[in-house]
This record gives sequence, C-alpha cells and structure tokens, in this order.
Amino acid sequence: MWLDFVRVNSVIWGLTWISVKCIACPWVQNMFISVCLLLFMETSSKPQIQNTRKKRIDWTKGLLGLVTTSSLKTWAHLYIQSQLWSHGESLILPLDYMVFVLWSGLVEIIFDGVHYWVHRAFHTRYLWWIHRIHHKFSWPTSLSTFYMHPLDVMLAYNLPLLVALKLCGGRFWHFQLLCTYLTYQEIGGHAGKKLFPTSSFAQCIWLPRFFGIQLHTEDHDLHHTEHKVNFSKRFSLYDRMFGTYKCGVILETQVSRPRNA
Repeated sequence: MWLDFVRVNSVIWGLTWISVKCIACPWVQNMFISVCLLLFMETSSKPQIQNTRKKRIDWTKGLLGLVTTSSLKTWAHLYIQSQLWSHGESLILPLDYMVFVLWSGLVEIIFDGVHYWVHRAFHTRYLWWIHRIHHKFSWPTSLSTFYMHPLDVMLAYNLPLLVALKLCGGRFWHFQLLCTYLTYQEIGGHAGKKLFPTSSFAQCIWLPRFFGIQLHTEDHDLHHTEHKVNFSKRFSLYDRMFGTYKCGVILETQVSRPRNA
C-alpha cells in the first residue's frame, strides 16, 4: 500500500510540476497530464475487475473524447484561475502537504455533493440522453473515461469544481495539483483494474478510511453494471447518506458480475 501511495503521488506531483513549468499552453498541459496518466494506468500490472476479452474500444472516439474533454476542462480551469489566483506563487513545500490534503479534501467533498445530484439527475429519463454516451460500456477502461457528452463534462465536472472552489478558495499550486489528482481519479475510477485498498482520494488514502467514506475503483465499476448505485466519484459519503451505496469490492470477491457490454 505504501509503495503504491508513493508511486502514484510521485507521478502526480511530477506531472504537475513539468506541465506548469515547461508547457506554456494550458490546453497542452491538460492533454499532457491526461495522456501520461492514461498510459500510467494502462501499463499498471494490477489485475482486471472484469473479463476484457469482449472489450471493443473505438480509439478514434476515445481520443476525440479526450480532446473535447480536455478543451472543456481547460476553459473551466482558466476561468477559475482568472477569478481566484495569480501565477506568482512558488511550488508548495513538503511541509505544506497536509494543508493541501485538508483543503483538497474539503473541496472534493463539496465537489462530490454537487456531482452526486447532477449524476443522479442524468440517470432520469429526461437527461439520460446526455449521460448514456458515458454508459456505452458496462466494463469501463481508462480510455472510456473520455466517452462523455460535452454537457456531461460541463455539468458533472466543471460546475461542481467551480462551486467548490468559489466556496473554498485556495492557492495556485494547490489548484494545479488538485486538477491533476482529479484527472487521475477520473481515469483510475474507470481503469477496470483491482486497485483496492487504494481509494479514490489518492492525496491521503487513509483520511477517508478514517471517516468510513472511502470509495474504490471497484465501486464505480459496479455503477457501470448497476446504474442505480454508487453515483459519487470521490467519497462514498453521499451514497451512504442517501441509500445508494453498494460495495463493489465485496461483490467482486463473492459473486459473478455480468460480463456483457
């Protein structure tokens, strides 16, 4: 567990530093981080959650989704930066790490609250036409992360992020790190690999476990099989509060899961 924690966080911090210091274009920064994390997850030796033999990912659509998603996220990131921060700050020091963990935890709790209700709304018959693109596969993979309607990105990612940061504020480097962590969590949540006991809050996997609100890749994988459970993305808090939580880790070890797309 410790080795995975150090490895993941080293990659995230390294990619953030390289993207900000060495790449001038924000859109290229976003693409660079997304592609690197996509490759990082795809080359992971972790075992698959579901049978992969029937997977048929359209790489053209996946890459087009990556470009579209990165473009929409870049627009949101630039707007947030223009409203809240300047670029005059230094890279945060290791001693500031716990401040970042607590701040990002608060941001992600608010983010997840907005996302939870938007996500549930997408599963109603009135808005399913937006979200069904993302549910094209009942066996997620890293690339299927980017199978998203533009309105899905705007309402389920950009809106929660804007609300959370308007309420919490923050620092420029904190924000840059947070965006990389969010991208990692998005891709990791769709990786289709058994990442347990690593939780979706990669900054400090022990914090959500302490409060009993940890969420795992296996849980979101189950959402793609059973559409009425596990709407949250960061923590299991809101699913537990509103009765929609179902543990994917237990199911994966005890019963067979549907394999069809």
